[in-house]
Amino acid sequence: VQRTSKVLIVHEDNGFMGFGAEVSAQIMEKAFEWLDAPVRRYTSPEVPAYPFAQSLESQVMPTVDGIVEHAMDLARY
Repeated sequence: VQRTSKVLIVHEDNGFMGFGAEVSAQIMEKAFEWLDAPVRRYTSPEVPAYPFAQSLESQVMPTVDGIVEHAMDLARY
């Protein structure tokens, strides 16, 4: 956080009450003064159950293109 002043959390879980929410809370509590932008999260969409079929799984998991898009958006903040 000190080096970049920005944080993008990426994980394969729901955004609401997921692992990234706790990581974000810890960063906000311990490194808020170093942030130049809000902590951003890129997660799977809120779905009731994750598919096991690979063809469907690719529709709900974060992608490399999505990570790049979110990182570029955060860099422009």
